[in-house]
Amino acid sequence: MSKIEWTDKTWNPITGCTPVGEGCRNCYARRMATRLRGRYGYPADDPFRVTFHPDKLVQPLKWKKPCRIFVCSMGDLFHGDVKPGELFDVYEAIKRTPEHEYVILTKRPDRIVPQFGLQPNVTMGVSCWDQESADRMIPGLLETPAARRIVSLEPLLGPVDIGPYIQNQCETCYGDGEVIGMVRYGGPPIEKRTPCPDCEGEDFVGLDGVIVGGESGPGARPMHPDWVRSIRDQCVEADVHFFFKQWGWHYMSEMGKRLLDGREWNEWPEYAR
Repeated sequence: MSKIEWTDKTWNPITGCTPVGEGCRNCYARRMATRLRGRYGYPADDPFRVTFHPDKLVQPLKWKKPCRIFVCSMGDLFHGDVKPGELFDVYEAIKRTPEHEYVILTKRPDRIVPQFGLQPNVTMGVSCWDQESADRMIPGLLETPAARRIVSLEPLLGPVDIGPYIQNQCETCYGDGEVIGMVRYGGPPIEKRTPCPDCEGEDFVGLDGVIVGGESGPGARPMHPDWVRSIRDQCVEADVHFFFKQWGWHYMSEMGKRLLDGREWNEWPEYAR
């Protein structure tokens, strides 16, 4: 079982990773691997070294109740040190258990193996933390075949405009077209207009869901409430599933662990088993 709010279980046939940016500075998985050094398959000399655990491959077969499974919560499945044969074994385990939904988050979208995303029981996603990382990772995710695509903005370290990744609009959509309402993206309301002719009839591939969470643990950095509200408003307007995971250490005591404007947000793109 998992304490992560958006999943039922975690499954770690691969553990270990290496940093790719500021979002990795206070990595909880590295801290946990260090505590488990020399036990449960974590190497004693370098506990967060990328490691394959073949004994974990049969775990999903033993879970009889259909559940949502976070794949490699303690690493990155698409790290460059993961061997092709190891990826194949993980893929086969996922393919053999269609009753489960598997969620894969990576910080290396350029290394995503398309076969994973093509599996109907896989939700593919990227982990970002600010505008730069979102603009760098999300386009690669959207180019990858997948039944469902999500982004996890945790730890959220700054404001993020996800509009280009959730709405079928070109650069002129807010300048042309008929005004059909007002939209609030965490700041002053702006006009919402009908799509301009450049957008009409285009096939658009966008995100199906967004997770937002603040940082917790030693050295946690604050997440401003308006950053969260802005992303929430963008998702609501675009009819994209929004899941608010936690405030993190700085706001948890005064706002509640998971309450945003008085309620929990637990939306998730459906997997039709």
